[in-house]
Amino acid sequence: MANYYDKVDVVGNIGNPYTTTAFDSTDDTVTVAEISSFQLETIHTFKPDVSAVLNITPDHLNRHYTMECYTDVKMSIAKNQDSNQPIVLNYEDPILREYAGKLTNRIIWFSSKQKVNPGVYLEGKNIIYADGKKKHL
Repeated sequence: MANYYDKVDVVGNIGNPYTTTAFDSTDDTVTVAEISSFQLETIHTFKPDVSAVLNITPDHLNRHYTMECYTDVKMSIAKNQDSNQPIVLNYEDPILREYAGKLTNRIIWFSSKQKVNPGVYLEGKNIIYADGKKKHL
């Protein structure tokens, strides 16, 4: 991303906290942020331009109690997005494939094992982006 944008901040719970970059951010800053399930519980107005969920695993069940509740919280990252704002999902995660039907967002899949369209996948040593057409990245 740093090759395409003047200012990119990578923040999250592991590494740089968002508070270390927030005051220096401008409208032109691209921020890539890890958002925890605990933080997602209170995102009343949080609206990312692009969201992503890489996988759903049985984490934090002491707080969320069930996988269904945990999945709902993780997927709430997209709840304030407009239908044309994409969510990037891992096609290899069966929970994400099942949950995708509940979303109103534009879904972009990624996979290292299968061809996905729309999405990004591996074909030999090439990374392919497919959205009706196929392009090498």
